[in-house]
Amino acid sequence: MQRIKESRTREYIGSMLRKKRIEKDISQVELGVATDLSRTFINLVENAKRTPSYNSLEKMATYLGVSLEKLIAEVEEGDHDPEIRLPYLMAKLLKSRDREKLTKLLYFIESLG
Repeated sequence: MQRIKESRTREYIGSMLRKKRIEKDISQVELGVATDLSRTFINLVENAKRTPSYNSLEKMATYLGVSLEKLIAEVEEGDHDPEIRLPYLMAKLLKSRDREKLTKLLYFIESLG
């Protein structure tokens, strides 16, 4: 189940980045040069083969003219799986050693609301 959610998260992130990049008529090469990320890395992210770090995602979102919050909101808006939520998405972008602790904390906070 965990692997399925990770895969769906990567797919949502990649598809939203590709959508924004194409809307702005920006090539992967241009995005890579502007963000100091390789074209190969951007291609892997767009094709759900890699999960970008928070910093990488923020660089790409900023260059594409969309706030990270808006990008994540659009990812969630297209999400029809109740298992994939903002806390999970954000936790996946963190280093693995912090991921489990933050995920538990965010789900606890969410359960209070």
